[in-house]
Amino acid sequence: QITLTVKIEKDDGQFAAYCVELGTATCGETYKEAEKNIFEAIAVDLKGLDEAGITDKFFKEKGIKVEELELEKKPEKISFEIEPCKAEATYKLALCM
Repeated sequence: QITLTVKIEKDDGQFAAYCVELGTATCGETYKEAEKNIFEAIAVDLKGLDEAGITDKFFKEKGIKVEELELEKKPEKISFEIEPCKAEATYKLALCM
């Protein structure tokens, strides 16, 4: 499991979404579209890191900590648990990979 911070802000008529730790960014016409787009973009970025074999190196360079979870069954794909933070459009994501 890793924890990532996602910020979504209204910017010039659109909603901009940004993952602080990964540097992933996207936008949408609506808040919900930006939210959906950033989660998809994060999944694509994480898959790319995995396929390139550089996930551990990237996480270490960015200070992203991986917490081991004891699960009976490993998830078949990346899953998101969203925990809203104090700031209205900031999320902490816990991802099982």
